[in-house]
Amino acid sequence: MSLVPVNLDVWTGLDADMRVAVQGEARVTSERQWKEIQTRIAYNYERMRVKRVGIITEVTPGFTRALREAGQIAIDDWLINVGPRGQEILDTYRKQISAR
Repeated sequence: MSLVPVNLDVWTGLDADMRVAVQGEARVTSERQWKEIQTRIAYNYERMRVKRVGIITEVTPGFTRALREAGQIAIDDWLINVGPRGQEILDTYRKQISAR
């Protein structure tokens, strides 16, 4: 996956047209990456199988729950540091994810 951090001062210094252009290209890149990841996963799985690596593709509900609980600790800490704006960001993200 590709992530590109942008300094907030730089971002706010961009004019509206440039921000729209950057966001548009970010969307294009994101869509391409999500499509490519499937091929990449299949390729990596095949390489691992050749080397006799065990691959687990199904996880138990308990394992998933443990991961969510562990992640929630970091999210709660982040929300304390970021404040109400952080909750807005998280809510927007969760809404977008649930719409997929």
